[in-house]
Amino acid sequence: MLDFRFSSVLISVVCCNVLIIFLTFIFRHESIMLRVGYKLLSLFSILTAVRLLFPFELPISTNIPFPQEISRWITFLLHPRFAVLGIKVCIWNVIEVLWVISILFLLFRCIKTNVLFHRFIQKNGIEITHEPFYAVSLEKACPREKLREKIRIVRLPMIQSPTVCRFFSYYILLPDSLEFSEDELYFIFRHEISHIVHHDLLIKFFIELICMIYWWNPFCHSLKKQTDLLWELRVDESVTASDPSAKIGYSRCLIRIASHIAEDEPIQHCPGISFSSNSSLLRCRFDLLIPENPVKPKKYMTLLLIPICMVYCLSYLYIFESHYVPPAYTESPTVTIPSADNMYMVLNDDGTYSVYLQGEFIETTDSLEYYPKDCRIYVSQEEALKHEKK
Repeated sequence: MLDFRFSSVLISVVCCNVLIIFLTFIFRHESIMLRVGYKLLSLFSILTAVRLLFPFELPISTNIPFPQEISRWITFLLHPRFAVLGIKVCIWNVIEVLWVISILFLLFRCIKTNVLFHRFIQKNGIEITHEPFYAVSLEKACPREKLREKIRIVRLPMIQSPTVCRFFSYYILLPDSLEFSEDELYFIFRHEISHIVHHDLLIKFFIELICMIYWWNPFCHSLKKQTDLLWELRVDESVTASDPSAKIGYSRCLIRIASHIAEDEPIQHCPGISFSSNSSLLRCRFDLLIPENPVKPKKYMTLLLIPICMVYCLSYLYIFESHYVPPAYTESPTVTIPSADNMYMVLNDDGTYSVYLQGEFIETTDSLEYYPKDCRIYVSQEEALKHEKK
């Protein structure tokens, strides 16, 4: 059974922040990034994103106690301090509620932005899908008829770069302030269709979902920038792989659109994926598209998978847990400290647990969250008496 707890969230965030810092180091050194290769970097990013989306404790997880000083502060957050409608509440519960409210607000704002942009397209866009000049370029860039039928080409004001997005259909949006040649349209359509084929819009949604969930973690926004660059590098390669000589024309197309963006900042925010990215990402794309000294990914770099996968797996297998008992209790000879050796639980018919310490009944509870995790649990009082007497 999956368990969502403070400790599981903490280990997930710490683990993923370590991975993101590692990825950021690689991205800041182009020579290393070339040797690693974008495919391996994409795998690292996917592992990080999946870990952030599933910050749960598994049944196979083993708890490791924090040092006393750290445990004291965590216990301060987790110890019930007041009751709301008869329910004991701790500071962590308050944080959870505020966290969920913030996520819902950001999700609502994201949905609202997409709805408003779709309405903007319907109201101001001019569909040109079936105009011969654009239809021929689209057919050349996308031989798959079934996929072409799902694509609509729309000229739209207030955007500065060609963009792909999806609502009920796929939209390739072209800025109405730019006229494109046949070759430029071919590169644009190939680029945007590659995003569609590789499901980059879905990946973008999940990355944005992570940023909404962990809005307070700056490392998540760093992960978003890195994934933006990764899928652009992959698309750049897929567009020019079949014809290396096309790199020059493709690069000129990127430069022309980037210069247009620099002259006139976008007015309308577009929730899709733009053809030409910001200047820092664009510079890296040029360096990797037409490098002065070509460097191919090195096979030995796959050895990086070992420590990455180890960090990922260990973050699920081992969960750090607070374990703090005030000195006033530990030093008192009359106080018994609960542990797996001196206490056990009995599962009741209504799903609650009867808690026993040194064979004496203590309380009935519906959660064992604040008890030692490896305590013995019996299905009946008879079974408990039978085993405990031994």
